[in-house]
Amino acid sequence: MNFRGWFRQCITLVFLGIFPLCVWAGETGFRVTGTYPVPGRAAGSEIVLYFNAPIAYPNDVANYPEPIVSGSIQGRFLYGRDYISFRLNEWMKSGQRVTLTLPETLRAEDGRELDSDSRVHNFYGYEMDLRHVRSVEDEELGKVLLCSFSQPPLWEGLEKFISVTDSKGEPVRFEIIPDDRDIKLKFDPNAKVPFQVNILEGISTRDGSQFLCTPYRFFWPIRDELYLTKAEVIEAMSGRQVIEVSLKQAVDGALLRDALELLDARTREPIPFEVSGGRSS
Repeated sequence: MNFRGWFRQCITLVFLGIFPLCVWAGETGFRVTGTYPVPGRAAGSEIVLYFNAPIAYPNDVANYPEPIVSGSIQGRFLYGRDYISFRLNEWMKSGQRVTLTLPETLRAEDGRELDSDSRVHNFYGYEMDLRHVRSVEDEELGKVLLCSFSQPPLWEGLEKFISVTDSKGEPVRFEIIPDDRDIKLKFDPNAKVPFQVNILEGISTRDGSQFLCTPYRFFWPIRDELYLTKAEVIEAMSGRQVIEVSLKQAVDGALLRDALELLDARTREPIPFEVSGGRSS
């Protein structure tokens, strides 16, 4: 064997040895990154499964193997860019167990077939939510932000699920003070205002079960929650489509721009918008 043939054979053997390692190390397969029950409207709950790769949005859902739902709970599936949600017709009871069996393969946006390494996902339903976030005056601590839950959360590691940033996105220092079902957030009195508090998903309860807290943003120094009383599409004189939003309390327009979010209903991608108008709409 001449040198060129020997060299080509070595390169081939090295490639065959390295390629499986690359495939194993990279996230080329299919992986569920979270299975969360989400509080729904009157129709019931919604279960959302997030994936580590954008899945192809199927034009013909019939070509996709339907996930199986055990028990009597029925509903409908909605496919998004990197998630599949299942809306239940019934409200999930605390402790109720539902099993979802995913199809063995799904197709990514680039055409690859994504192999599922975990098809069955079990979790417990819940009756838990973040009831409110409001500013209160504590006798010992002074002015604090009170976050109340419907069940006692597990306080250990809670700081990983709460972040506070100012209008420039810079972190704001705060201290978490647990109190049964509530947490009190104490801030530096010299902190720049306004700033926003982000409560993230994935907080656990004391019995070890995990629930999804819908990302909740509270803007200091607003003293109460913002209640959306109306949101309807109107036609402006300029011919542009405008969504008129009315709130229960007056808010500064610059602050409102950061408090509102407009998403595409199918892709969940953010839609840019401008805010103009009065103090309460």
